Amino acid sequence: IDLLVWGDSHAMAAMPVLDILCKEHSIRGVAATHSSTVPLVGYESKRELSLKAESIPYNNAVVEFIRDKRVGDVVLVANWSGYITMDGEIARLRRGLLDTISALKDTGSRIWIMRPVPQQRWNVPNALAYAVWHGGDPEELGLPLAEQREASRLLDPIFEGLATKSPGVSLLDPVDLFASPKHLCRVAEGGKALYCDGNHLTVAGAMVLRPLFEPIFEGIGRSPALSGRVKGVTH
Repeated sequence: IDLLVWGDSHAMAAMPVLDILCKEHSIRGVAATHSSTVPLVGYESKRELSLKAESIPYNNAVVEFIRDKRVGDVVLVANWSGYITMDGEIARLRRGLLDTISALKDTGSRIWIMRPVPQQRWNVPNALAYAVWHGGDPEELGLPLAEQREASRLLDPIFEGLATKSPGVSLLDPVDLFASPKHLCRVAEGGKALYCDGNHLTVAGAMVLRPLFEPIFEGIGRSPALSGRVKGVTH
């Protein structure tokens, strides 16, 4: 198996574009996803709809699958900010991510970690319908980019230094792909909603991520020491 996507419902939402890329590159890919269950070893996800007490053995089983199948590339996708529900949670997520990276490095896999897509304040399809019905401009909708960048900084302690200090680990930041000329995080393209609620992408929204994921497929089969920079990707 060349590629495994591991994550929560945000990973599920990204699957349409990853499926297309797998087919285009003749890559065999699989997914290990469960709602509200962060892809971290040793971390018990306690949110509603999560696996709760089963999340630790589940994630351990994913790592063993990766090891057994010699998966070349692993992509972690999650709504990381959604797990910060109490004091100390950022530190727990950081430790979990470091432990997960260590476990995956032992399998020989390259590791790709995607930061969250912009989080909108409201249900996007409803807001778009309201705007169109009342003669508004869908292009005027969307979280201000500056506000999104401020929110993103809150997650920096989780991801800081992972790519620069860990060969074979790359961070993927999707925010710039959603930036509009009006300095908003756009919520529609070509008359189609990019979100099905306030933070989960539609199929059209998943397609926006294509430039972010393409470097994974261009590099499959290469050495974990692959280096260089691609827009939105930090090695």
